Amino acid sequence: LATPLLDNLLDSALRVLARTLPVALVLMPAYFPLKGIFPEATWLILVTRLLWLILIYRAIQTTADELLIGQVIDFEHKPVRLQRWFKKGLIVVLATWTVMTFVEIVDYRHDTIALMAFGLKVFGALYALRLFALKDELLSLLPEGTETSLVNPELRKTFSSYTYSIIGLSVLLMVLWAAGFSTAAKFILIRTYALVAIVLVTLWVYRRVQQTLRKFIEKQNALGGDVDLERQKVLRAMEHSTAYAGGFLLIWIVLSVIGAWDLLIRVASIPLFKPSESLTISVYVIAKAVVIFYLFIFASRLIRVVLNEKLYPKFEVEVGVGYAINVMAHYLFFVMGLLFGIKSFGLDLSAVMIFFSALGIGIGFGLQDIVNNLISGFILLFGRSIKKGDYVTAGETYGRVDSVGARSVTLTTPDNYELVIPSSAIVSNSIINWTLTSPFVRNHIEVGVSYKSDVQQVKEVLLEAIKAYPQALKRPRPEVWLESFGDSAVNFTLLFYIDLRRTNAAQVRGEINYIIWGALAAAHVEIPFPQRDLHLRSDFDMAELEARLLQKLLAAQAPHPAPPEVDDEPETED
Repeated sequence: LATPLLDNLLDSALRVLARTLPVALVLMPAYFPLKGIFPEATWLILVTRLLWLILIYRAIQTTADELLIGQVIDFEHKPVRLQRWFKKGLIVVLATWTVMTFVEIVDYRHDTIALMAFGLKVFGALYALRLFALKDELLSLLPEGTETSLVNPELRKTFSSYTYSIIGLSVLLMVLWAAGFSTAAKFILIRTYALVAIVLVTLWVYRRVQQTLRKFIEKQNALGGDVDLERQKVLRAMEHSTAYAGGFLLIWIVLSVIGAWDLLIRVASIPLFKPSESLTISVYVIAKAVVIFYLFIFASRLIRVVLNEKLYPKFEVEVGVGYAINVMAHYLFFVMGLLFGIKSFGLDLSAVMIFFSALGIGIGFGLQDIVNNLISGFILLFGRSIKKGDYVTAGETYGRVDSVGARSVTLTTPDNYELVIPSSAIVSNSIINWTLTSPFVRNHIEVGVSYKSDVQQVKEVLLEAIKAYPQALKRPRPEVWLESFGDSAVNFTLLFYIDLRRTNAAQVRGEINYIIWGALAAAHVEIPFPQRDLHLRSDFDMAELEARLLQKLLAAQAPHPAPPEVDDEPETED
C-alpha cells in the first residue's frame, strides 16, 4: 500500500530531523554533565533556554516549509507569500521571547517583562492584518472541490465569502487579549482555530487513506481474476471501517476541544438499569463494549490485508492455507472482541466462561448437526483435503470451491450458481478433488469414423487438431487411441491435458469438437451415422410377401360399407 504520499512524508520527516538533530545533540550536554557541574549557573540556564528556542524555531519553520512549499501537499499554487509571512512572524515572536527569557533570568524588573508581553500581543494583532492581503494564498490551502480533493466545494466557497470577517474577528480577539480579556479571547481564539485545524487535518488524512485504498482496489480490478475477489472484499470492508473510525475520531476531537466530551461521558454514564450490585448498564458502557468489539473486528480485517499483501506472497503460502489462517484469525479476533466487550460491563471473565461452557453443553445436545458441521469445517480447514480455489465434484455437481467455512463449503458451478454443502457431508462422503495435488487433468474426446477411413490419417488429423487448440497442454503429449470397432464406426479416443485453473472441461470439449469436425471434413474423413442391415433368408418367397402386402394395402384403401339404417320409431301392434 505504499504511495508517493508516504514517501513524501518520510522525506519531509527526515529533513525536519536533519534540521533539529544537531541542535538537540548540542543541547544534551547542557543537562548532562554540565547541569550536574553548574546547577545554578546563570549562563548555563541562558544557553539552555537559547538552544531550546533555536530547536523550536527550526522544528516549526522546517515543518511549515515542508507543508506549504514542499512536496507533502500538492497545492495548485504554492503559498510562498504566506510562508514568508509566517516565517517573519515566527522570528519576531521567538526573538521577543528570547529577550523576555534573558530579562527573567537576570531578574530584571518584572514590569518590563509584562510590557514586552503586551507589545508582543499588540504586534500579533497588527501583524495579522497582513492576512487581508493574502486572501488568495489562504484560499490556495483549500483545493478546488473535486472527488479527490481535501474538502468539498461548499466549505471552500463559505471560507471565501467570510475570509475578511474571519480575519477581522481574529484581530479583534487578539486586541482584546492584549487589553486584558485574556481568558475569553484565548478560549475563543485558540480553541476555534485548533478545532478548524484538527478538522481539516483529520479530513485530509481520511481522504488520503480513502484514495489509497480505492487506487489499490482499482488496480486489483484492472488485473482481473477471481483469485483477488476475497482480497477486494476485505479492502472494501477496510475502506468502510476507516470511514467509521475517522468519523468517531473526528467527533471525539471536536468534543474534546470545545470541552463537551467530559459532560457527554457523565450524561451517558447515568445508569439505565442495575441487574446486580456489580453490574450497571448505561449508554456509555454499551457504547464502550460496541467500540471494543468493533476495534477487534477492524484489527482482524487489517491483519488479513497485511497477511494477503505482504507475508503470503513473500513466503509463497498457498491460497488454501492462507484462507484457512485468515478464517482462524477472524474467529479468534471475534471471540476476543466478544470476551473483552463483555468484560467492559464489569463482569468476571471466569464466571462468563463457566456460563458459556454450561450453555455449550446444553446447545450441543440440541444442535448436534450444527456442532458436527463446525467440527467438520475445522477438519477441512486444517486437513487441506479441500481448500479455496479447488475444483471438485460433489455428488453430481462440479464446481470451484469459493469458500471453506466452519459450517459449510460453497461451490460455484460453471453455470454460475452457488451450491452450499454442509461440511459434514463433505467429510463423511466421497468427493473428487480434481486439483488436490495438480491442476492438470486429462480430457477424453471420443470420435467415430467410417470403416473406409485410413486409421493413420485419422490419428494424424486428430493430433494436428489438438495442436491448434491453445488450451491443450503440450506436456504431457496428446495421444490418440483406437478404442474399439463399433457396429457402424471405428471408435477413436483423443486424450490431452488441460489446466483446470484456466479453463472449463465442458467448454473445452465443445470447442475441440468444432475443431475436429472441421479437420475431418477438410481431410474428407466420413463420420458415419448408425446403420442397420436387413438380411433375408434364401428360401423366403418374395412374391408371396408382395401379394400379402398388396392385399393389405387394398383392404385398407377400400371404402367401408355403410351401416344399416335403424328406424327410430318402435313398431306397434295393431
